[in-house]
Amino acid sequence: MKARIRSLVTGVLAVALMAAGCGRLNNNTLTTEERDLANTATDAAGMAESIVDIAAEQVVDAGSGDAASAAKGAKALGKEAGQIDYQETVVITDLDLNTVNANFTGTVTITATGSVTDNLDGTGNVSYSVDVQRTSQVVYTNPVNGTVVTAEAGQGVTFDLSIDWASTDDQNWSIVYEAIAARPPIDLVVDKDADTYFVSVDAQRNETVTIAAVEGVLSIEYQLSGYREVSWTSSEGSHTVRWDVVSLQEITLTIDDVVYGPHTAFEWWLLYQLTVE
Repeated sequence: MKARIRSLVTGVLAVALMAAGCGRLNNNTLTTEERDLANTATDAAGMAESIVDIAAEQVVDAGSGDAASAAKGAKALGKEAGQIDYQETVVITDLDLNTVNANFTGTVTITATGSVTDNLDGTGNVSYSVDVQRTSQVVYTNPVNGTVVTAEAGQGVTFDLSIDWASTDDQNWSIVYEAIAARPPIDLVVDKDADTYFVSVDAQRNETVTIAAVEGVLSIEYQLSGYREVSWTSSEGSHTVRWDVVSLQEITLTIDDVVYGPHTAFEWWLLYQLTVE
């Protein structure tokens, strides 16, 4: 199964944004310049986050065998349990992982250790610890605005990935996907709008997706928390942009020590077309 996990998460997020609705609005409003700063930070951080998605999908699909695929499809009964010991160096553009990797060049080495547990009663778990190393220069090109983000070879990210499943029959089952990603500070070079930005990104991301069916009625819940801080220097000066996410209902944005929010994820999109995901 080669549909990326991020595709699922993005779809769930869209539903969550609408469900969050509009609540309190802070009197602070972003100027066009400040919105541009927030978008610059998003472009810079997007590459690191996409590499996490690519690594997660590669490990789930290639590193754990039938049991992980069974978990994603809620068909876990009778699958083989065992240890996971997986390492592969991959050219990102060679991976059949939807379209995001087509915007990358470079290679990464993905290492995963963990286990598959089948309790033989319709429940089980797949757990990994994953390390991603950039084994060459990695370049990401934003297909929308042409921004080019470059990272030299070095430490990528580490994260823990867990999939729990329970299945009674085709009408009653659940899957819980959890990922905790810690990104050590990464230095990037961003070429955008004829200027060059020297960037440092520091972030942590915790997300949980719960999909369940009860008597055939499907429910989906998405939870997100963490932070992302992006600092850079360019010909226009130095800036720091930080997102703090308590939940999708409580998100603040700090630009050069000025705090905006808290807003819900839906409010950030409605007011400023800024997506928190």
